[in-house]
Amino acid sequence: MATIQFQKDINKDVRNWWEANNHLSYGFDFSEKCPPEIKKKIKGKKFSKVKDYIEKHIKKYYKNYPQWKKENEKNLKPYEKETIQKLERIHKKKFPVEFIDIYYTSFPRNPYGGGKKRFWTQIYMHEKDKQKLLVTIIHELMHLFFHKYYWKTCKKKGLNDEETHDIKEAFSVLINEEFKNLKLKDKGYDSHQKIRKHILREWKKKKDFPKVLDLTIKYYKQKCQN
Repeated sequence: MATIQFQKDINKDVRNWWEANNHLSYGFDFSEKCPPEIKKKIKGKKFSKVKDYIEKHIKKYYKNYPQWKKENEKNLKPYEKETIQKLERIHKKKFPVEFIDIYYTSFPRNPYGGGKKRFWTQIYMHEKDKQKLLVTIIHELMHLFFHKYYWKTCKKKGLNDEETHDIKEAFSVLINEEFKNLKLKDKGYDSHQKIRKHILREWKKKKDFPKVLDLTIKYYKQKCQN
């Protein structure tokens, strides 16, 4: 079974601050969550020019890391095995990696990445509520499954990267249905609400991920493409 561990990497955190202020995420501007005095100094600037400034600003937050790690390990442990097994059942696939690294971040944004054997994501430093922690981790792990097993399906059916990302994000609505026992609530982006409703409607008819994906791609082409 995959191993989940909490970690810190200030360089990833610095990058998260910069990306949040210089890239949109599905139409959402995360720089709105940045303190104005910090935003003014890093928005529209090259990463190399501001990374030292960002690091100096966020170092003070790392005194909270040990307690954050301890509390989140405690909150996750009772649900770790169930979460991994349920995600395998939802997607009808084996868990794609051996190791999951969850990094501390001092900015309220959760990027992710990884390779063949490892997957990483970042969790906000103030995230200690059990339900919010679980829904964030499960949301990001669903992205892992999608990239590994279903991304190519979307591309073969004619969707570009941006459109495939839309569908990938929208499928997190299944958390609300499949993790009801944990009382989790995944809200999703405003721009994806129409697709999410379609996915949930089809999922309730038949819980078959490849089938629902196929129907969703057709729906997306009819209703959401410009």
